Amino acid sequence: MKKKQRTIVIVLIFLLTINIFVLYSLIEFKSLSCIFEDSFSKYVSGEVIIDFVQDTTKEEVDSLLSSYGLASNEIRYPAKNEYRIDFTGDEDGFLEYLNQNGFTREPHRIPSYYMFNAEGGINCKKATEIANNFPGVIVTNVYCFGHVWGVIDVRWGTERYWMCKLRKSDIVRDTDLNGIISMQYFQSID
Repeated sequence: MKKKQRTIVIVLIFLLTINIFVLYSLIEFKSLSCIFEDSFSKYVSGEVIIDFVQDTTKEEVDSLLSSYGLASNEIRYPAKNEYRIDFTGDEDGFLEYLNQNGFTREPHRIPSYYMFNAEGGINCKKATEIANNFPGVIVTNVYCFGHVWGVIDVRWGTERYWMCKLRKSDIVRDTDLNGIISMQYFQSID
């Protein structure tokens, strides 16, 4: 009889442990899919790619990483931001206004919109404010292409954990494994 009772106790402890893990996972990650997602079958162990929301500063990145005791392998901060501005109205006056406010027009014109570069001090919010402050044009969209991203170092085997944990931050747009793509992948595209 004692053997049967011992077996029941062991099974109950095992089931309780599984329930605690599932409950913790649901609370910590809001979904188990984050842990088990399979973006790359081969990836660099100990590295996670992180993509930050528009206009994230170096101070915010440093604060986030240091709060978790993480180090960056390399974080890229754009020296210049690229913008696509869709507008209608006084084309010549608007282009001159943007030039006076730190924007440099890209040499090629694609019908219906213009591409611009701006020094790193003009973030997406500021670019949108500048574009919308010119009378005589209607700005329909400002697309911002410069953003902060990079590779961070994590302990081997904890990549998915950190992906889930970092995604909860307000300044993180997305995370992913640092995938390894073979040349066969590119050959199969042809």
